[in-house]
Amino acid sequence: MFALSHNGSREEQAPPPEEEQLPAQLQRPSLQRLGGSKVAQRPHSSSKASSSSARRQHDRERRHGGRELQKRGAPAPAPRTGTQSLTAMTALGTVALYTSVRGGITVFHHLRRRYLRQLLFDLAAALNDLGQCYWLDFGSLLGVHRDGDLILHDNDIDIAVLQPQWPVLLSTLRDALPQYSVRIVVPSDDPNTCFIRVYCPLGMADVFGATPVVGAAKGERLLVDCGHGACTEVTRASVLPTGLLTWRGAKISVPGDIPAVLEERYGDWQTPKYMDKGADIVEGQKLYARIFRALSSLGIRI
Repeated sequence: MFALSHNGSREEQAPPPEEEQLPAQLQRPSLQRLGGSKVAQRPHSSSKASSSSARRQHDRERRHGGRELQKRGAPAPAPRTGTQSLTAMTALGTVALYTSVRGGITVFHHLRRRYLRQLLFDLAAALNDLGQCYWLDFGSLLGVHRDGDLILHDNDIDIAVLQPQWPVLLSTLRDALPQYSVRIVVPSDDPNTCFIRVYCPLGMADVFGATPVVGAAKGERLLVDCGHGACTEVTRASVLPTGLLTWRGAKISVPGDIPAVLEERYGDWQTPKYMDKGADIVEGQKLYARIFRALSSLGIRI
């Protein structure tokens, strides 16, 4: 490169000094060198995208791996321990409740039977003193003769009185048994009949009237009238004359031929059957009897 001097001659001009070069690590990167990418200016965004992609790939591999384990017959994951504990506690609570109910009912039965025994002793003594012709009948007779005690789940005592005079008998029993409530009851099954009921704690005694069956030859049949009709008839010769049973120190009048009476009432009377009403089909088909028999299939006898 040349320049004119003052004297008109051309002189070679020195080239301008070269610009000082900076170290490469201090030079400002240009967009052209980085490909003009905005991503290159923010490398942290690229790392986030790479991490997210890696996580997705890991999740896919885990899911595919789980399916492969199931195909290969790998054991299923165990159920939650919380669910197992709840199920176990529910089962234990149910068993405890069932046991408590059965135990409570058994205690109740024994307590009620104790009250019924005392009622039978007092009622038999009163009828003996009055000179009444009576006898133990139905389930009470069955339990005392077969089991040596009143049936555990029975809630009453059954007594039959031959041709009673109800007003007189009611009055005299009230005087003889002031510790009990004595009432006349008209059964819903037959409003044309009545009987006396004596109440004690947890139980009662029913005193039925027995009369010769109309139309029977020479009064060969007796109707123990509890409002259920002919199903409670019995052969007169099996009952009269009555016998005297000494039971737990008490003297109680019973039919003269107890096995014959029980045969008429229950058929196979020697085999215990829960809520067995025998020939008395009216009582046996009542709603309470059907419900109690259903509960007995669960081990609950009321």
